[in-house]
Amino acid sequence: MKPTCQSDALRQLGEQIRSRLKPGMTFTIRHPVEIQLLAPLSAARLREFADYHGLHAVRNSDGRQIHFTPKAWPVFLELGQAA
Repeated sequence: MKPTCQSDALRQLGEQIRSRLKPGMTFTIRHPVEIQLLAPLSAARLREFADYHGLHAVRNSDGRQIHFTPKAWPVFLELGQAA
């Protein structure tokens, strides 16, 4: 399901994160411009954004970093190992 009201900048950021991540890796957003794009998102919207791009997201309590990791289940589905 496509996130509601996702700007082009957010869509591009999600695609960039997803393209750089490999299984077992973490991508950390630290750049102020990227943080400004994601900061206004509520926890639910950030989760929706991450889900749409096949990611898990964890926001630090101070809000200065957001960590993304790939979801494992798409890999299992591609390998035909779904339960």
